[in-house]
Amino acid sequence: MAERSGPRAAEGWGALLSGGAAVRLGLVTAGVGLHAFNEFAIAAALPIGLKEVGGIERIAWVYGLYYVCSIAGGVLGGSLKRHAGARVAMAGAACLFLAGLAMAALAPAWGWVLAGRGLQGLADGLVIAMCYAIIPEVFASVLVPRVFAVEAVVWALAALLGPLVGGQAVAHLSWRAAMAAALPLALAFLALTLRVAPTERRGRETAARPLVLLLCLGAAGALALPAALPWPELAPLPILAGIALFRLALRIDALAPARLFPEGAFSFRHPFGRVLWSLFLMPCASSLVYSFQALALGSRFVLGPTAVGYLVVVGPLVWSAIAIPVGAMTAPGQQAALRRAGPAVLVIGLLISAAGLAGETLWLFAIGLGLRGAGFGLAYGAMNHAAMEAVPRDERDRAGAILPAVAESGRAVGAGIGGAVAGASGLVAALVPGGAAGPILWQWGLAAVFALIALAAAMVARGGEADRAAEQGT
Repeated sequence: MAERSGPRAAEGWGALLSGGAAVRLGLVTAGVGLHAFNEFAIAAALPIGLKEVGGIERIAWVYGLYYVCSIAGGVLGGSLKRHAGARVAMAGAACLFLAGLAMAALAPAWGWVLAGRGLQGLADGLVIAMCYAIIPEVFASVLVPRVFAVEAVVWALAALLGPLVGGQAVAHLSWRAAMAAALPLALAFLALTLRVAPTERRGRETAARPLVLLLCLGAAGALALPAALPWPELAPLPILAGIALFRLALRIDALAPARLFPEGAFSFRHPFGRVLWSLFLMPCASSLVYSFQALALGSRFVLGPTAVGYLVVVGPLVWSAIAIPVGAMTAPGQQAALRRAGPAVLVIGLLISAAGLAGETLWLFAIGLGLRGAGFGLAYGAMNHAAMEAVPRDERDRAGAILPAVAESGRAVGAGIGGAVAGASGLVAALVPGGAAGPILWQWGLAAVFALIALAAAMVARGGEADRAAEQGT
């Protein structure tokens, strides 16, 4: 479907934003935008809605189930695409999302909200997994970094517009309208799917062992469980259980004739495995502190809601601003440099944020927020591209499909660990003017350690075909 050859002009932005490539980019963008916008737009509506229909004390259950189902959808997306074909599978996921949206927006009781968000989470995971899986199928390899740059902008715009649209819908219409704010995007995604999504399917040889799928689903549930636990100090237990279940799934999958994961997944000895670790650890590091940055701005710096809102989106905006120019850096050596620069800048941003917050220096904290966004803007597209290039062509469906689930798992694990550390250190009590700096340094310092491990995974790139190509391009 994609043009694989042509003059140098066919490698630039013009080739991506014209003709059939533009329509295919619209499909991927609508899918990624649906996932991102839906997550941000309901933030203001969900507490109000649960107060009205009952169940506000179970709000963590709603978030937890959404994470579990989203990770599950990401794990299953590649297999479903290969079995049914992208067009059928993506259209089915869009319909599933619309059903969940209707259940949540029209809910007469809290259980309907819970079930609706669960369906939406499953559909979101399926949609974004299949969108990532078709990228190497419908775009030439040289255009893939630019595609990921565009998707980074979509994420940033969703982070900016989602809360705004959802908040305005709550203020001027109702919480139910805000819960349905993603309806136009869902319909656009469905229409584009029926028009341009690939129809090929590859048959039974791709069916993974049911036990592997069940273990992955169990791991997803365990990893997301800390979001719903009323006792943050117990968060490490389900996280450890989830890691154990996932390791077992990888071992069983490696022995299966039809595998769910490409060879080398999460192995430090394989370039694909190292990229997966970076893609997991960077969101994990950011998520460790993400839940507390708005609280820090409002409490420790005594800022109003408007100022807090503007500062919270600094990171996504910087991510977006950087992603477009670095998307043009497609040479192997440039891609390798970006994969290493991103985690390094993330480490620096976390440490500067910690210094600014501990010392109650707002401008320093804001610079740290911007550097965190810059780290993702530099590395994320290059890492996703490297993951797909590090596996054989016939395994790129599998590779592309699990990338969003890996990032989502990182966010879920980071949120769980962050809650546990914050509870143990007394972070919330310290986020006041003149509060103790120790809990802040523990929280942001631990996040920096996770980012350092992501940097180590990127720096070890020496042994695999993709790494050798990167070194030859420098």
